[in-house]
Amino acid sequence: MTAKITIDQHHELMLEWDWSLNKEFDPSTVTQGSDQKVAWVCRKDHDLKRGSYDQCHACRMPITEQEKQHQHYQEGLSCHHCFGTLDTEQKQRFAERQKQISLGKQRGEEHIGNAAQEATERRRAEKRAEKEAARNRPPEPEL
Repeated sequence: MTAKITIDQHHELMLEWDWSLNKEFDPSTVTQGSDQKVAWVCRKDHDLKRGSYDQCHACRMPITEQEKQHQHYQEGLSCHHCFGTLDTEQKQRFAERQKQISLGKQRGEEHIGNAAQEATERRRAEKRAEKEAARNRPPEPEL
């Protein structure tokens, strides 16, 4: 199983971690690839705040909560910026990705990054153990 990479393992990132705004977070629990929103301190002394925008996961454009109400917004699939510009292959790819995100959320797991890889490895090991147990089980007597 691969080791979980966390923010606190990256010294250069910890220099920019905003301790005052991230009081509810422990950097050792924020994993690479996580969707958690945290605050950072700009090395150029800019006062950066957590944004209120989300991102269209199809075209990567920033979108507001209001824009998510637009008729062309479909979570993970399109927004008003990219609706009508995606080809069939892209739509299928984005739909599959969104399906995996939804399945991961249902299981309480991340869908990307080390946490997802660990969950996949754990499920595979459980499945192998179930198959092995079934092979080693004595046959049921015939009636």
